[in-house]
Amino acid sequence: MQVALLVCVCVASVAALLPSLAPTITINPLVSTIKMSSTVQIFGKVKELQAAGEKVTSLCVGEPDFPPPKAVLKATVDAVNSGQTTYTAVQGTMALRTAISKDLHRRKDTQYDPNTEILVSNGAKQSMYQAVLALCGPGDEVLIPSPYWPSYPEMVALAGATPVIVPTKLEEGFLLQPDVLETHITDRTKCLILCNPSNPSGAVHPESLLRKLGGVLEGSPNVAVIADEIYERLVYSECPLTPQAPQASQTHV
Repeated sequence: MQVALLVCVCVASVAALLPSLAPTITINPLVSTIKMSSTVQIFGKVKELQAAGEKVTSLCVGEPDFPPPKAVLKATVDAVNSGQTTYTAVQGTMALRTAISKDLHRRKDTQYDPNTEILVSNGAKQSMYQAVLALCGPGDEVLIPSPYWPSYPEMVALAGATPVIVPTKLEEGFLLQPDVLETHITDRTKCLILCNPSNPSGAVHPESLLRKLGGVLEGSPNVAVIADEIYERLVYSECPLTPQAPQASQTHV
């Protein structure tokens, strides 16, 4: 923060001393191609109305209307009081990564090495964007089933790749169909972003359908699956959730 502030002050000082140079400082053209998140816009309006005394029920961001469990709050306080307030390893503490690995094995019967295959981030948006940035670039196409989280196409655009919207149908429960997926895969396809349960539709792809989608992807081994499973614990049915595209686990991010 101090470094960023220093840089800003220095730039402002140079611009003041050399006003003729100020117009030459430009913004990356890529910024102008990115649309503001509609979720962020609506959430900002909600906060504005609430600050004005209005009673507003917000349905725009993925957060509950109740506090975290008391055990989580206590663990947070205990961590602060015990001095755990310094930097951790960039990929997350080994204790946390090991716990995540055990949880995935217990709930999904999957094996991930906490040393090399698990990375802790500040949130889903960071994880998704970094996955896209690491895998995709100019000339690549990323398949995004519709309806979709508004941030997906912008993440792809920031990476220089092209978002390709794959339609789903209301009468099919907004579920991605194998034949539709297959027709949208080209030589330029690099990734499929699969959100299950889906945000915003709430559709849940059952295991049988996931296996069929995995079968399609087996024919395109160069296509990776970026699985957004942020809402996997908010399922109000008996439909079991399994790892996305299980038959293509070698390309599952």
